[in-house]
Formats: sequence, structure tokens, C-alpha cells
Amino acid sequence: MHHAPVGRGSMTVRRLARALSPLPEESLPGLLLRLAYRMERSPARAARLCGLIHHQNRLPGEYLISLPAERIGPFAAAARLNVEEANALTLSSFAALYPPLASVRIDGSRNTTASRKSWAASISSRYCAACLLGDGSPVQTLYGGPWKLRWHLPVAYACVRHRTLLSHTCPSCGGTPNRPTNTERQGLITHRTTSGLHPAQCRRLVPDVHGAPAVPCAARLDHDRQAARVPEADLSVLLALQHCIDQRLMCDQSTADAGQSASDRYFFPDLIVAAHLIRLSWPDGARYASSTSLADLIDRHVSSAAARRHTPEPDGRMPIAWDAPEDPAECAAVLVAADSLLGHEERDDAGMTDRVRPLAASAFSRNPANIGASLRRMDVLPFCCGSELVIRKISGPGGTGYGWHV
Repeated sequence: MHHAPVGRGSMTVRRLARALSPLPEESLPGLLLRLAYRMERSPARAARLCGLIHHQNRLPGEYLISLPAERIGPFAAAARLNVEEANALTLSSFAALYPPLASVRIDGSRNTTASRKSWAASISSRYCAACLLGDGSPVQTLYGGPWKLRWHLPVAYACVRHRTLLSHTCPSCGGTPNRPTNTERQGLITHRTTSGLHPAQCRRLVPDVHGAPAVPCAARLDHDRQAARVPEADLSVLLALQHCIDQRLMCDQSTADAGQSASDRYFFPDLIVAAHLIRLSWPDGARYASSTSLADLIDRHVSSAAARRHTPEPDGRMPIAWDAPEDPAECAAVLVAADSLLGHEERDDAGMTDRVRPLAASAFSRNPANIGASLRRMDVLPFCCGSELVIRKISGPGGTGYGWHV
């Protein structure tokens, strides 16, 4: 069957003969993995057929954030999508609701470190094994369930539907999905030229003990039932906050700017800054952890981060004090404590300042070179002055909210 080419010039592509409709909440890398498996091709070949391969033969990680204008049309046409469906596969669809995404800029000349610093996103994805297993429908039985877009956001740490924390490593090899090797620049899909793997199989290359070439781990992540376990009382608290976060992420984005209240508009910036204060002042903020076991998770994270501070990670980068915690359980514990610090009642200047000031003072005394810089990078501070953190009401296009001043 002949398929007419679509696109212009070097971006000319043909409509895929075996396209797949995106699953609810599916990410761009998730769709490409399913397409490649269905077509019995590598993800790199599937991406090339969709007009997504970069001129340097790369499949850039920044495509997760947004697709360049010149690639959206050809990709949508080749994959038999409309432009809105194509954009919905990228994190740009959350930009109006999740402020850290609005400020991050990643292009071909930069790596993705900026997105981790600002809590905007991670190219590596957390996952829920039950979601990856699928819903039992014919298409999901064959090709798996969706790799969900919001799993790339640091604030997604649990699956409310399946009442479980997300996983972030392979249960077999311990690798992180889509974490590049030392020699591979971070791309949208790791080892993109490897074909034959199910979308839910681990793509990390595992060295052979006998010296043979490394081969993919290939463990099925959708069979993983090893997500971190926490006491049921703690799980209920974590899921309650995750439900609140999900509601804000999944609301009608077309009315996000016009319909957001001040508390909604500042929810994520406030939560992330409070998470910084919890971590940088720890253990002074231990009273905001709702249980001893959650406090232990924060303590483990802070201790591990301190030990790794001067040790390069596998991809060659140095751990940064303000990166979001990678471990979902540790991240959940930090965010729950941050939410408790912010308070659940209507926030007032005096009450908020009384809770925050001692933690800010402690954070400054322990991290004088880091605290101001880390908060400035969150793009939520109008200005920084001195070493005292105060809060006052500010007005903006979205209404009146609270500004954090350091």
C-alpha cells in the first residue's frame, strides 16, 4: 500500500501503516516504545519514521519537555495524530499547572541538569508496575499499559489507583529506567537502537561476567511488586497528598490561568521551597514528619545526599543539594513534611513566619553558599536579601498569594 508523504523538505515523512492511538496520560517515549515493539523495529527507527531523529542522529531528551515547532506537524501526521494529541505527549501540557516547567529551557546545546535543579522533570521515569501491566484490553495486553507523563515529575511518587508507591529502579539489575551510561548523552530513550524489547522491559545494558558484549537486562518492570513498603497509616497520608497533587495536575488546563486561586497558583512553588527548607535544616524540622518511619526516610535521604555530595554519579554529574530526591519513598516523606510545614489552614503571615523562620535560620547557618542560590533557582523568589526568610502577601496576574523572601 502506498502512503503519501507528509511534511516539508527534510522533514518529509510517511504516515505509519501500523500506528497506535496514545493511551490516557501516555508520554512521548512511552508511545515510541509501543510503536517500535508493534513494528518490530528499534525505537530509533520508529522515531526516524516519525520525523523525530535530530540532525546529529539523536533522539533528544528535551523532546520530553516540548517538541520543536518544525517537528510537531510531521510527527503528528506520521503517527496519525492531531497537533493537540502530539503536544499532550510532552510535559508542555503541564506547564500552565506546574510552574517549574514554565521556567526550564532545554535545547540541543544543553543537557537536562537544569530540569533536575528546578524540580521541573526527570528524563528517567518512575513507574507503577500495575499500570505498566495494562488494563486487560487487547491492545494493552499485547503492548503494555502507558508510561505516564506525570511520572517524570518529581512530585509524582505514588499511584493512588493501585495504592502503592512508585518504583524508580529495575528489580533485577537495580538500574534506573532511561539513565544513560557514562558515554551516552541523555536522550529520550536509552539504547534507542536496541530492538525486540517489550515497552515494559528494562533497557539497561548489563555487562557479561565472562567478558562477552553487554546485553539488555530485559527484566519485566510490569512484574515488579517490590515497590517500597510503608506502614498503612503512612501510606494513607502519602496517598492523600498525592491525590491532592494529581488533582492540580490533571485539572482542566484550558482554564488554568483564569480559574486558579492564589493558593492553587502558589501550591507547587510553596511546596518545593518548603521541601528545600525541610532538607537543608534537617533534623530541625523533624516535628513536621507525621511519623517516626517517615522521619527515618527523610533522615536516610539527607544522610545519603551528604555522603554523595562530592561523589560523581554514574552519568558523570555531581549530586546537587537542591535536586529532587530520586527515591519515591524518600521524596514522598519530604513532601509530606513540607506540606505540614505550610499548614492546612488559611495561611497567615505571622503563623507562617513563625514556622518557617527557625528552619530558614538553621538552613542558612549550615548551608550558607547553597540556600539562597537554591531558592533563587526555583524562580519563586522576587528577590533575596540577607539571611532572614520572611513571608508577605504579593499581588500578580493570578491574584494575591504569598512571596518568599530570603
